[in-house]
Amino acid sequence: MTMFKNVYGICTAGAAFSIAMLSVLPPLQIVSIGFANWGTWAHVSAYVMLCFLSGMWLLGRTVRYPLAYAALFCVAFGIMIECVQSLVPYRHFEAVDILINCSAVLVAAAVLHCVIRLVRTVSEPGNKSAAHSYRPTADQ
Repeated sequence: MTMFKNVYGICTAGAAFSIAMLSVLPPLQIVSIGFANWGTWAHVSAYVMLCFLSGMWLLGRTVRYPLAYAALFCVAFGIMIECVQSLVPYRHFEAVDILINCSAVLVAAAVLHCVIRLVRTVSEPGNKSAAHSYRPTADQ
């Protein structure tokens, strides 16, 4: 299990580094890829991935509220990236990007929280929840 903790930490650092580098490099000249708002989808997918990886990494640590800290880290990271972009001549600060990043992080943290609760509930030994206590009767 320790190996997975380290892998999540390394992947979190790699994702943050990739987002940072792509945010300060000159904008890509993307040929039409078939759908509108590809930049929005790029922000959403990047920050969902960052929140998932950092949340899983912090779950393996002795942190009291790991998903809250992961979400806080991702939101602060997104704001910092937008502030850095305001200093780069060919990039600019966009409040809409911060809103998109924050929304993606909050949705990812909420979904991850629900999945973790579901997995913990199902995997608890001796759990008497409805999912475990269902036994078909002879007439079903």
